[in-house]
Amino acid sequence: MRDDLLDAQAAVDWAVAQIPRLQGVFLEWQRGCPYRIVQEKDPEGGNDLAVAYQKTPLPRELSPWVGAIINSVRSSLDLLAVTLAIRNGKKPSSKTHFPFFASEQAMLDPWHGLESKKWLSNSERATIKTLRPYKGGDVILRTVHDLDIARKHERLIAVNADVSGVLMLGNWSGWRVGGTKVLQRLDNKTVLGRLRAGEMLNVSQGNTLLAVFIVFSEATFGLANEEVASTLKKFADRITEVIALFYG
Repeated sequence: MRDDLLDAQAAVDWAVAQIPRLQGVFLEWQRGCPYRIVQEKDPEGGNDLAVAYQKTPLPRELSPWVGAIINSVRSSLDLLAVTLAIRNGKKPSSKTHFPFFASEQAMLDPWHGLESKKWLSNSERATIKTLRPYKGGDVILRTVHDLDIARKHERLIAVNADVSGVLMLGNWSGWRVGGTKVLQRLDNKTVLGRLRAGEMLNVSQGNTLLAVFIVFSEATFGLANEEVASTLKKFADRITEVIALFYG
Protein backbone atom coordinates (compact mmCIF):
# COMPACT_ATOMS: atom_id res chain seq x y z
CA MET A 1 0.00 0.00 0.00
CA ARG A 2 1.23 3.48 -0.81
CA ASP A 3 2.01 5.64 2.22
CA ASP A 4 -0.52 8.28 1.18
CA LEU A 5 -3.34 5.75 1.62
CA LEU A 6 -2.39 4.77 5.16
CA ASP A 7 -4.73 7.30 6.79
CA ALA A 8 -7.71 6.10 4.77
CA GLN A 9 -6.96 2.49 5.65
CA ALA A 10 -6.35 3.38 9.31
CA ALA A 11 -9.90 4.72 9.54
CA VAL A 12 -11.19 1.35 8.32
CA ASP A 13 -8.84 -0.59 10.60
CA TRP A 14 -10.00 1.42 13.62
CA ALA A 15 -13.61 0.57 12.75
CA VAL A 16 -12.84 -3.14 12.48
CA ALA A 17 -11.01 -3.09 15.81
CA GLN A 18 -14.13 -1.66 17.50
CA ILE A 19 -16.38 -4.56 16.49
CA PRO A 20 -15.13 -7.14 19.06
CA ARG A 21 -15.12 -4.42 21.74
CA LEU A 22 -18.71 -3.60 20.88
CA GLN A 23 -19.57 -7.29 21.12
CA GLY A 24 -17.82 -7.47 24.49
CA VAL A 25 -20.17 -4.86 25.95
CA PHE A 26 -23.12 -6.74 24.47
CA LEU A 27 -21.94 -10.05 25.95
CA GLU A 28 -21.58 -8.41 29.36
CA TRP A 29 -25.19 -7.27 29.04
CA GLN A 30 -26.22 -10.84 28.18
CA ARG A 31 -24.49 -12.19 31.29
CA GLY A 32 -26.88 -10.09 33.36
CA CYS A 33 -29.80 -12.35 32.30
CA PRO A 34 -31.71 -9.59 30.49
CA TYR A 35 -34.67 -11.82 29.53
CA ARG A 36 -37.61 -13.17 31.53
CA ILE A 37 -38.96 -16.48 30.22
CA VAL A 38 -42.54 -17.37 31.08
CA GLN A 39 -45.32 -19.77 30.17
CA GLU A 40 -48.34 -18.14 28.52
CA LYS A 41 -51.64 -19.16 27.05
CA ASP A 42 -51.74 -19.06 23.27
CA PRO A 43 -54.24 -16.25 22.46
CA GLU A 44 -55.27 -18.19 19.38
CA GLY A 45 -55.89 -21.39 21.32
CA GLY A 46 -53.87 -24.57 21.49
CA ASN A 47 -51.11 -25.53 23.90
CA ASP A 48 -49.26 -23.02 26.07
CA LEU A 49 -46.25 -21.11 24.77
CA ALA A 50 -42.75 -20.50 26.12
CA VAL A 51 -42.19 -16.75 25.75
CA ALA A 52 -39.18 -14.48 26.34
CA TYR A 53 -39.56 -10.84 27.39
CA GLN A 54 -36.61 -8.46 27.38
CA LYS A 55 -36.49 -6.93 30.85
CA THR A 56 -33.23 -4.96 30.58
CA PRO A 57 -32.65 -2.39 27.81
CA LEU A 58 -29.49 -2.54 25.75
CA PRO A 59 -26.63 -0.34 26.96
CA ARG A 60 -27.19 3.17 25.63
CA GLU A 61 -23.66 3.43 24.25
CA LEU A 62 -24.22 0.71 21.65
CA SER A 63 -26.17 2.89 19.20
CA PRO A 64 -23.71 5.81 19.13
CA TRP A 65 -20.84 3.31 19.03
CA VAL A 66 -22.27 1.60 15.95
CA GLY A 67 -22.72 5.04 14.40
CA ALA A 68 -19.11 5.98 15.14
CA ILE A 69 -17.91 2.79 13.45
CA ILE A 70 -20.01 3.57 10.37
CA ASN A 71 -18.70 7.14 10.37
CA SER A 72 -15.09 6.00 10.45
CA VAL A 73 -15.69 3.63 7.54
CA ARG A 74 -17.40 6.40 5.56
CA SER A 75 -14.70 8.95 6.47
CA SER A 76 -12.05 6.67 5.00
CA LEU A 77 -13.56 7.37 1.56
CA ASP A 78 -13.16 11.12 2.08
CA LEU A 79 -9.58 10.58 3.23
CA LEU A 80 -9.06 8.60 0.04
CA ALA A 81 -10.48 11.53 -1.96
CA VAL A 82 -8.09 13.94 -0.22
CA THR A 83 -5.19 11.70 -1.20
CA LEU A 84 -6.32 11.68 -4.82
CA ALA A 85 -6.60 15.47 -4.86
CA ILE A 86 -3.07 15.84 -3.51
CA ARG A 87 -1.76 13.34 -6.05
CA ASN A 88 -3.18 15.59 -8.75
CA GLY A 89 -1.64 18.74 -7.32
CA LYS A 90 -4.88 20.12 -5.91
CA LYS A 91 -5.34 21.59 -2.46
CA PRO A 92 -7.94 19.61 -0.45
CA SER A 93 -11.11 21.49 0.41
CA SER A 94 -14.74 20.85 1.28
CA LYS A 95 -15.28 20.02 -2.38
CA THR A 96 -12.68 17.25 -2.54
CA HIS A 97 -14.85 14.66 -0.81
CA PHE A 98 -15.66 11.23 -2.19
CA PRO A 99 -18.48 11.80 -4.67
CA PHE A 100 -21.93 10.29 -4.23
CA PHE A 101 -24.87 11.05 -6.47
CA ALA A 102 -28.66 10.87 -6.29
CA SER A 103 -28.88 8.72 -9.42
CA GLU A 104 -26.85 7.34 -12.31
CA GLN A 105 -28.11 10.20 -14.45
CA ALA A 106 -26.82 12.70 -11.89
CA MET A 107 -23.43 11.00 -11.91
CA LEU A 108 -23.26 11.23 -15.72
CA ASP A 109 -24.32 14.89 -15.83
CA PRO A 110 -21.44 16.69 -17.61
CA TRP A 111 -21.82 19.89 -15.59
CA HIS A 112 -22.44 18.67 -12.05
CA GLY A 113 -21.67 14.97 -12.19
CA LEU A 114 -18.48 12.99 -11.93
CA GLU A 115 -16.84 14.74 -14.91
CA SER A 116 -17.05 18.04 -13.04
CA LYS A 117 -14.68 16.72 -10.34
CA LYS A 118 -11.55 18.14 -11.99
CA TRP A 119 -9.42 17.42 -8.94
CA LEU A 120 -9.61 13.78 -10.00
CA SER A 121 -7.64 12.39 -12.94
CA ASN A 122 -9.40 10.85 -15.91
CA SER A 123 -8.44 7.35 -14.78
CA GLU A 124 -9.62 8.02 -11.22
CA ARG A 125 -12.99 9.26 -12.46
CA ALA A 126 -13.27 6.17 -14.63
CA THR A 127 -12.53 3.95 -11.63
CA ILE A 128 -15.06 5.72 -9.41
CA LYS A 129 -17.64 5.44 -12.17
CA THR A 130 -17.33 1.64 -12.05
CA LEU A 131 -18.13 1.77 -8.32
CA ARG A 132 -21.62 3.14 -9.10
CA PRO A 133 -21.74 5.55 -6.13
CA TYR A 134 -25.38 6.52 -6.51
CA LYS A 135 -28.83 5.43 -5.36
CA GLY A 136 -29.57 2.15 -7.06
CA GLY A 137 -25.87 1.49 -7.61
CA ASP A 138 -23.45 -0.19 -5.21
CA VAL A 139 -25.69 -1.19 -2.29
CA ILE A 140 -22.97 -1.34 0.37
CA LEU A 141 -21.34 1.98 -0.52
CA ARG A 142 -24.68 3.74 -0.69
CA THR A 143 -25.88 2.22 2.59
CA VAL A 144 -22.74 3.33 4.42
CA HIS A 145 -23.15 6.83 2.99
CA ASP A 146 -26.85 7.12 3.84
CA LEU A 147 -26.47 5.68 7.34
CA ASP A 148 -23.72 8.18 8.10
CA ILE A 149 -25.87 11.09 6.92
CA ALA A 150 -28.75 9.89 9.11
CA ARG A 151 -26.40 9.47 12.07
CA LYS A 152 -24.98 12.98 11.72
CA HIS A 153 -28.13 14.91 10.89
CA GLU A 154 -31.17 13.02 12.13
CA ARG A 155 -30.75 10.48 14.94
CA LEU A 156 -28.75 7.61 16.35
CA ILE A 157 -28.58 4.40 14.36
CA ALA A 158 -31.33 2.06 15.56
CA VAL A 159 -30.17 -1.28 16.94
CA ASN A 160 -31.83 -3.80 19.22
CA ALA A 161 -31.43 -7.28 20.64
CA ASP A 162 -32.90 -10.18 18.70
CA VAL A 163 -33.53 -13.68 20.02
CA SER A 164 -33.10 -16.16 17.19
CA GLY A 165 -32.83 -19.49 19.01
CA VAL A 166 -33.12 -21.27 22.35
CA LEU A 167 -31.58 -24.24 24.11
CA MET A 168 -33.53 -25.30 27.17
CA LEU A 169 -32.36 -28.29 29.21
CA GLY A 170 -34.96 -30.10 31.25
CA ASN A 171 -38.50 -31.18 30.69
CA TRP A 172 -39.51 -28.79 27.90
CA SER A 173 -40.52 -30.73 24.79
CA GLY A 174 -38.96 -28.04 22.59
CA TRP A 175 -35.44 -29.08 23.64
CA ARG A 176 -33.18 -30.40 20.90
CA VAL A 177 -29.46 -31.08 20.73
CA GLY A 178 -28.00 -27.85 19.40
CA GLY A 179 -31.14 -25.91 20.30
CA THR A 180 -34.02 -24.80 18.11
CA LYS A 181 -35.12 -21.69 16.26
CA VAL A 182 -37.67 -19.43 17.90
CA LEU A 183 -41.27 -19.79 16.80
CA GLN A 184 -42.18 -16.12 16.33
CA ARG A 185 -40.75 -12.63 16.93
CA LEU A 186 -43.21 -9.95 18.03
CA ASP A 187 -42.73 -6.30 18.98
CA ASN A 188 -42.66 -6.87 22.72
CA LYS A 189 -41.73 -10.53 23.06
CA THR A 190 -40.31 -13.62 21.36
CA VAL A 191 -42.28 -16.86 21.24
CA LEU A 192 -39.68 -19.54 21.87
CA GLY A 193 -41.84 -22.59 21.27
CA ARG A 194 -44.95 -24.54 22.08
CA LEU A 195 -45.31 -26.87 25.06
CA ARG A 196 -47.05 -30.23 25.16
CA ALA A 197 -50.59 -30.39 26.53
CA GLY A 198 -50.46 -30.02 30.32
CA GLU A 199 -46.67 -29.43 30.34
CA MET A 200 -45.24 -26.97 32.89
CA LEU A 201 -42.27 -24.84 31.89
CA ASN A 202 -39.37 -25.19 34.32
CA VAL A 203 -36.98 -22.29 33.71
CA SER A 204 -33.82 -21.51 35.62
CA GLN A 205 -30.73 -19.47 34.88
CA GLY A 206 -28.67 -22.60 34.40
CA ASN A 207 -30.94 -24.58 32.10
CA THR A 208 -31.90 -21.95 29.52
CA LEU A 209 -29.67 -20.43 26.86
CA LEU A 210 -30.92 -17.88 24.35
CA ALA A 211 -29.11 -17.13 21.10
CA VAL A 212 -29.20 -13.32 21.10
CA PHE A 213 -27.60 -10.93 18.61
CA ILE A 214 -27.43 -7.16 18.15
CA VAL A 215 -29.33 -6.35 14.96
CA PHE A 216 -30.06 -3.23 12.96
CA SER A 217 -33.61 -1.88 13.02
CA GLU A 218 -33.16 0.17 9.86
CA ALA A 219 -35.68 -1.10 7.34
CA THR A 220 -35.42 2.18 5.41
CA PHE A 221 -31.80 1.34 4.62
CA GLY A 222 -32.44 -2.33 3.93
CA LEU A 223 -31.14 -3.39 7.34
CA ALA A 224 -34.12 -4.87 9.13
CA ASN A 225 -32.88 -7.48 11.62
CA GLU A 226 -29.43 -7.69 9.99
CA GLU A 227 -26.79 -8.78 12.51
CA VAL A 228 -24.65 -5.76 13.41
CA ALA A 229 -21.15 -7.26 13.75
CA SER A 230 -21.17 -9.14 10.44
CA THR A 231 -22.76 -6.19 8.62
CA LEU A 232 -20.16 -3.73 9.92
CA LYS A 233 -17.38 -6.11 8.84
CA LYS A 234 -18.97 -6.34 5.39
CA PHE A 235 -18.97 -2.54 5.17
CA ALA A 236 -15.30 -2.37 6.16
CA ASP A 237 -14.29 -5.08 3.70
CA ARG A 238 -16.00 -3.27 0.83
CA ILE A 239 -14.29 0.04 1.61
CA THR A 240 -10.93 -1.71 1.83
CA GLU A 241 -11.57 -3.07 -1.66
CA VAL A 242 -12.24 0.46 -2.88
CA ILE A 243 -9.04 1.83 -1.34
CA ALA A 244 -7.09 -0.98 -2.98
CA LEU A 245 -8.22 0.22 -6.42
CA PHE A 246 -5.99 3.28 -5.98
CA TYR A 247 -2.75 1.56 -4.89
CA GLY A 248 -1.08 2.28 -8.22
